[in-house]
Amino acid sequence: MTQDDDFAIYGPKSFNRPQFTADEVRAVCGLSAGALKGILDRKQIDIGDDHFPGSGRRRLFSASNIFKVYAANVANEIGYPLRFANQLGEIIVARAFEKISGASLRSRVHFALAIDGTNPDNPAYVEIVGDRASQELPAAYRYIDVDRVVDETLVKLEAMIDDRPQQAEE
Repeated sequence: MTQDDDFAIYGPKSFNRPQFTADEVRAVCGLSAGALKGILDRKQIDIGDDHFPGSGRRRLFSASNIFKVYAANVANEIGYPLRFANQLGEIIVARAFEKISGASLRSRVHFALAIDGTNPDNPAYVEIVGDRASQELPAAYRYIDVDRVVDETLVKLEAMIDDRPQQAEE
């Protein structure tokens, strides 16, 4: 796949361009139709104004939207307060873009998050880059391997794009 493909996810315009159906989002994120509808209806994540039903258009999602949906699913699986799923989604989207664009030297070092849940109204994120935490880790925390989430999602997105019928050259 090249960065010039019609359905590419690389580059700022492609990464944020709505091009994936709800069925494709569900396939990548491993969600049922009801679970995806619940995430969207409760507005656990911010995916923009283009996604509200009733407009008569088919709902499409961008690659960055898919990372946010996946983040909400991960948050739910680990018992993370869903009201903070959008914050987590923004971190994962930023990391995904960092990795695919090569925009940062940090993209070459493994990245994870430890979430200190001792204050449920304001969770603290501790970045773990390589084998070093950005600050002392609390005694108990939730751990999210951000790079694994990003890498697994990218593999699924690329496979889906590769399986799409090729557009005829004009």
